[in-house]
Amino acid sequence: MDEEQFLTPKDVLGYAEEYIVFEADRELLNYSLSNSLDDIGIAIYARTGLNVDLNNAYWQLNTKLSTIVKHLMNKHRVTYSMTTWDEEEEELKFRFLSVNMRVGDQWFSARFYKRNKDNIFYDLEKYLFCKRIRKYLKDFDTDTE
Repeated sequence: MDEEQFLTPKDVLGYAEEYIVFEADRELLNYSLSNSLDDIGIAIYARTGLNVDLNNAYWQLNTKLSTIVKHLMNKHRVTYSMTTWDEEEEELKFRFLSVNMRVGDQWFSARFYKRNKDNIFYDLEKYLFCKRIRKYLKDFDTDTE
């Protein structure tokens, strides 16, 4: 009997994948799941063609992580999960990347984004901070006219 017929995607890829639907917006997202941060990096590369330095990622406590994602990670008994999605804002297209990590009963996330033709993922928290500053400056400039 051929042993390869019993291999799962996790055996072949080093990580599992599963689609989940978020009820609020009915968005279908593909999650990669693993106990190895290196395998999550491989999954990111397989999906985006980009290398992300997850060893130096900015991990932030995520008290609002969806229970659907938590159940998915618990079901697969993994420490890490990752997904990507695309959004458009004005004339720009963005690809977002979210990596989740479980440490005991706490959940952390590292989030990244890339613009249209960028060949690198940037830290999303820095992007959101700069966006808030730009809005503040724009509002401030409008108030002083």
